Amino acid sequence: MKRTIFGSKDFLAGMVYIATGTLFVFGARQYDRPEFLDPSTFPTIVGALLALVGLLVASRSLAAGAEEAEFTAVRPLLSVIGSVVVFAILLEPMGVFVAIAGALLLCLFAGSGLRIREVFVVYVAMTALAAGIFVYGLGLALPLFW
Repeated sequence: MKRTIFGSKDFLAGMVYIATGTLFVFGARQYDRPEFLDPSTFPTIVGALLALVGLLVASRSLAAGAEEAEFTAVRPLLSVIGSVVVFAILLEPMGVFVAIAGALLLCLFAGSGLRIREVFVVYVAMTALAAGIFVYGLGLALPLFW
């Protein structure tokens, strides 16, 4: 079987970093200001550094012992992506507490062997932190309940 660098874990991870960093750099261009330290400076620097890290990670795929990527864990990937989507959909109409509960319930499908007590502890900790930091600490206008 012929191996290529395009199927290695490092190459694929590097491409994701490069794409994300590039999006940050081009997204920061909307803050068009003449000053040197303007609102676009930080996202531009972070995006450029992320793209540089991606280039370094992708260059590791040229090594002789680079691992080939396996795409067998589809359920955890879809579960985590779905939980982010569920959180975003539920946050505005239902509030922080229900949105976190919905995201956690969907994340349960990602793994196996989780107990209800552990999930409840994580739920209480996440809701307390989210409410404390974002609603009370930063003063964001997020509803806690529906």
